Amino acid sequence: MREVPLGELLDTVIDHRGKTPRKLGGDFTDTGIPVVSAIHIKDGAIRWSERERYVSPEMFAKWMPEKLRKGDVLLTSEAPLGETALVPSNDDLVLSQRLFALRGKNGVLDSRYLWYFLQSETGQSRLRERATGTTVIGIRQAELMKVLVPLPPIDVQRRIAGALGALDDLLEVNRGLILDIEKLLGARFDALGFDTPGDSRLGDLIAVNPVRGKPKGDAAYIDMAALSETQAGIDRVSRRPASGGARFINGDTVMARITPCLENGKIGFIDCLQEGEVGVGSTEFIVLRSDSPFPLPWAYLLARSPRFRDHVVRHMTGTSGRQRCPADAVIDYTIKSPSPEDLEAFGNLANPLFAALKDLRVENQELRATRNELLPLLMSGRVRVGEVVAA
Repeated sequence: MREVPLGELLDTVIDHRGKTPRKLGGDFTDTGIPVVSAIHIKDGAIRWSERERYVSPEMFAKWMPEKLRKGDVLLTSEAPLGETALVPSNDDLVLSQRLFALRGKNGVLDSRYLWYFLQSETGQSRLRERATGTTVIGIRQAELMKVLVPLPPIDVQRRIAGALGALDDLLEVNRGLILDIEKLLGARFDALGFDTPGDSRLGDLIAVNPVRGKPKGDAAYIDMAALSETQAGIDRVSRRPASGGARFINGDTVMARITPCLENGKIGFIDCLQEGEVGVGSTEFIVLRSDSPFPLPWAYLLARSPRFRDHVVRHMTGTSGRQRCPADAVIDYTIKSPSPEDLEAFGNLANPLFAALKDLRVENQELRATRNELLPLLMSGRVRVGEVVAA
């Protein structure tokens, strides 16, 4: 398969290195046209769970004389290098620093094929080969244009992108179901008034930082980065020799207690350990455990509750940049004690839905594994699209 420098295959390259609203005579705003930056590019898509910024229509006209189009490939140039996403629509969107926007020549390079190539091991390796820097690795536009891209005929490019896209579509459907289920559970939790002010201390209702067993040898370890700001499940588990830190078992909720992770809502529901296994985590975790009559998911949904979140953030102490919430602030949090009938009704809904959330995450792990196996095979030509469809 012939390979061609990327620069010869592109119709448009947008590179706003060094461009900021202040240099253009303005600033970011609280509403308006959204600004996408490198922090938003994760897992092959634009994820808006991080900081959101906007500019006025007037600033947009100055900043974006060349507008983004649906299907343009976004590529982070540094910190980190090589994250990618596709522009999802023709709606106005501002391209910030540390991002390239790439648009393939019509009939020569399919943009979705380029997106998959840049995610492949070969694409990532070629980006790193032309990158510079030590602490922060980045790539300049001139070097990016020299990256060689394998170039099958355009119809083959589109079939490759279509085959991989079918798997990505299933992943997105599952992600949507996961978010919908969590919203439903949150709404039911609120409707039952489970975070209503009252006289009961949380520490008298559920366990805070319980200790049950000590791991021996290598233990399942969950770090801060594994906790999500929007979803319950934890998929990233490593193993390391057991030492200090939080202890937890399946069914526990872990929440960050240190800035800025606490403010950002880093919380996870543990359902990824082996039966009877004790996991180990950061010393900056607070562990909540719901015991009968409280359903296991109850503590997780409380940790996501706005009133509880506001309480723990307000009770952070320490110096700037190293503030943390003490466990006592969680233990002393007061709510109205739920009725046994409400807890039972909620458990009948929440327990099977949390099991469904786990099944959806496991299915997505399998889909990602299949996609990651196919990606290099299709890109290299070792497997043809027809063979994938036939299988």
